[in-house]
Amino acid sequence: MINEDDYLIFPFEFNEFPKVRIHKIRNNNEYILTDDGIIIEFLRANKVEDDAIKRIADKYSVKLLDNQLQIQTPINELKMGKDRMLQTILELKAQ
Repeated sequence: MINEDDYLIFPFEFNEFPKVRIHKIRNNNEYILTDDGIIIEFLRANKVEDDAIKRIADKYSVKLLDNQLQIQTPINELKMGKDRMLQTILELKAQ
């Protein structure tokens, strides 16, 4: 079962998805934010090259790890981490 408190949910569409969910995982004094691989899976299915994904992710200091977009951020910088993740997703959407 998904605990919605563990997700940051944004009401904008990413192609066939009616909203974007970012998984928020507490790890000591930081959060790990991840797309759970959903965005990456969709992009790869639509022939977006990993080099393009990595280039855009790197631009916003987001990592492509284990087929997921991920960012680690201190708890007090959650908003900044969330903003970088969303900027990455929005730019990837344009691919």
